[in-house]
Amino acid sequence: MRQAESGREALSFINVLTVSDTMAEALEQLSLEQIRQKHWDEWVLVEVTQEDELNQPTAGLVLAHSKRRDDVYDELEVTTAEDPLVFFTGAIPDDLIIMY
Repeated sequence: MRQAESGREALSFINVLTVSDTMAEALEQLSLEQIRQKHWDEWVLVEVTQEDELNQPTAGLVLAHSKRRDDVYDELEVTTAEDPLVFFTGAIPDDLIIMY
């Protein structure tokens, strides 16, 4: 684990830069719903390990998680995961507009 300093508090998140076969076996594969429940209201970096018939991710290995989006995107930049996915697990306000 590595500590990341925000303005008010120290946040912990998993720091996995490479995922070898041995390391991947040590990580627990979870459904995306299990990941949402375990890491509620956080940004999560996942190595996708399972998809449905429409190629939508359904399960994966949590490589990093944090309350701060930038922490997770920093990990995304250095991961060697073949199929990485980043998402937020918290509630999105009804009045929020997301633009791509």
